[in-house]
Amino acid sequence: MENQTTKKSTMIHKENEWEWKFVGIWADMIKDTGLAEKLKNFSASETLILFKPYEKPLEIIQENLRLRNQYNQLKSGGKKDDIQLMEDSIQKQIESLSLIPELNIFISGSDDCLKILN
Repeated sequence: MENQTTKKSTMIHKENEWEWKFVGIWADMIKDTGLAEKLKNFSASETLILFKPYEKPLEIIQENLRLRNQYNQLKSGGKKDDIQLMEDSIQKQIESLSLIPELNIFISGSDDCLKILN
């Protein structure tokens, strides 16, 4: 019989922000109480609110890795203005989550990518 604890996700670790920083924000990190209320049926510490839809967790990881590499290239090249644009873009996406009609979320405990009405 397969051990049920092995089904828990180890693909995206909340403790390592470089694994998710560019693609979403954890539900327990948002300050919007209205948005938190809409996610009350999900564990806030295991729910990553995504900036765009993904079909599989691997797509989330690949996109984040691509953006992380881009960020690091800009940083090593000393392109502070471009880095600031990326950081501003992330902040703007976080702020606009409550305006999106359909939220895309990733549940880390089950590796599920879901859409819920906002």
